[in-house]
Amino acid sequence: MPTLSLFKSSILRALRKLLLLLCLSLLFTSWFPYNTIAQFDDDDVIPESVVTFKVRLEPEKPRPGEHARIIVDLQIHPESGWHVFSVIPGVGDF
Repeated sequence: MPTLSLFKSSILRALRKLLLLLCLSLLFTSWFPYNTIAQFDDDDVIPESVVTFKVRLEPEKPRPGEHARIIVDLQIHPESGWHVFSVIPGVGDF
């Protein structure tokens, strides 16, 4: 029977070390400065919406059986710090 009690105590010791490691890692990550992960600085004015969009149908009133295209126009607020690159290099704006 002494081997069973040694087994239980070694499991408890391992769990205690794991809990301590978890607490220390949570404490360490809570010290990271919050402004490094923020998109905006405190001095900047945050726009109400960073992205605005408009949706239109082409042709405006398609007939039954006719192909139609849904066009979504997205506009990114220019001072928000976000931008989009072209999928095809060297062709221009996306």
